Amino acid sequence: MNWSKDALFSKAKIYFEKAETEDKDSVFFGIYCALGMELVARAALAYISPTLLAEPDNDHKNLLYALELKDANGKPKSIMTNKVIALCGELIPHFDVDLQKVATSMTIRRNEDLHTGGGGFAEYNIDNWQADFYKSCQVLSESMGESLDTLFGKEIAQMATEIIQQDSEKVKKAVLDNISARKKTYNEDLRNSPDEVAKTIEQSMKTIAEKTHRGYHRVKCPCCGNDALIYGKEPMYGREAIENEDVVIRKDITASHFHCDVCKLHLSSYAELKSAELPLHYTNTYYISPTEYFDIDIDALMEAYPYEEYSND
Repeated sequence: MNWSKDALFSKAKIYFEKAETEDKDSVFFGIYCALGMELVARAALAYISPTLLAEPDNDHKNLLYALELKDANGKPKSIMTNKVIALCGELIPHFDVDLQKVATSMTIRRNEDLHTGGGGFAEYNIDNWQADFYKSCQVLSESMGESLDTLFGKEIAQMATEIIQQDSEKVKKAVLDNISARKKTYNEDLRNSPDEVAKTIEQSMKTIAEKTHRGYHRVKCPCCGNDALIYGKEPMYGREAIENEDVVIRKDITASHFHCDVCKLHLSSYAELKSAELPLHYTNTYYISPTEYFDIDIDALMEAYPYEEYSND
């Protein structure tokens, strides 16, 4: 058993070479691509530390194996693929929510093909996943000092780069067309029903004020110019520090959604937000008292250690 970055990356290349021998519409092309991408993701984690691949266990046998302090006789167990994808999302900055979704979808369909009588990739058109698949491989490879060239070879890498670029341009065109259509509708509403628009803006401001205290972030709408919100999945952990008398936790969010209650513009992916030139990252900051952070029961503490008054008499 080998959890090294080089071994995992080399094995991924073998699966991708096998995929290229299959027809693009074949289920086997999808299966081999899914298997290869999982290995690239595992390699990316191993590059940070092979310990990230160890399935937690009470005796730390898997962790000790990852640290090369125990041999493989005990059959060390690595984490499931869904955990691999989640950890890549936490630790690799550009492995955003969109890429995590396609990786998860490909894993589910691979499992359906390999473990059931169904055909996951038979029903999953390549046009729906190929661009994001190549983008995922690009981001994961670059995170460990590799590239599409070293993963696929120059010819396939060039084709993959072109597909990524074309998909980006397609998404940007769709977003700009959407903004243009929404702006036209908003301007008509503004001319025909200014009072109704004013009420909508007022209600929107109340909603925004409430939601900015619940993890959302205020931005200007690229369509109507009013205040709107972006939001994304908050990571489990953040940067912690002691400031004054509080424990301060800062969590960096990668935005994946945008919504404007006024003009009804809605964007639902990192790529769409980027095309609209909206902020892609923001930070949520939490101030927590030490008693709450460390779950200290003051009353119980006072009972256990009652105050005694001392004097010099």
